[in-house]
Amino acid sequence: MYSHADANLKVKKDLDSARSKVNELKAEVKGLKEKLEPLQEVKNEAERAKERVSRLEGRLANQEQQLKAKFESRAEEEKQALVQQMMEDYKSIMRATWEAVQPGADFGIWKSKFDQENEDYNVELLRRADEEDANGEEADTASGSSGDEDREEDGDDNEEQPATDDAAANAGNPSAP
Repeated sequence: MYSHADANLKVKKDLDSARSKVNELKAEVKGLKEKLEPLQEVKNEAERAKERVSRLEGRLANQEQQLKAKFESRAEEEKQALVQQMMEDYKSIMRATWEAVQPGADFGIWKSKFDQENEDYNVELLRRADEEDANGEEADTASGSSGDEDREEDGDDNEEQPATDDAAANAGNPSAP
């Protein structure tokens, strides 16, 4: 019996030791939970701050686009105003020059002829550019070339240059006629 009583006593001591260990662990868990609560609150606050930052970044990007569009529009308006002012200045200069060169002559007649010639010239330039683009595209698709042949022809430095009768161009050339 004595050994049975010793065994019971030993089991009781082990049980008490286990209970005290469990109580210590419960106290430790309770302390850790108390420490975890503020950390959880900080984590939640950080997530909310992250969401606010994300919304603010979106708002800033939107504002940036709006301001960019506004300033581009304003810059275009100012550019147009400057071009208009430049054209008015040009007309004033041309009128004053015309009066100095052709006193008493009608500037309006000359201006209308000049404007028409200028318009015709611009139309011709655009037509030529369109033809060159079309011809260039046709040549590229038809030949499949990379353009090396064109560069060889353009780079020929041994071609004779046409003689000119321009006295100003030949002023420094002793062999000029």
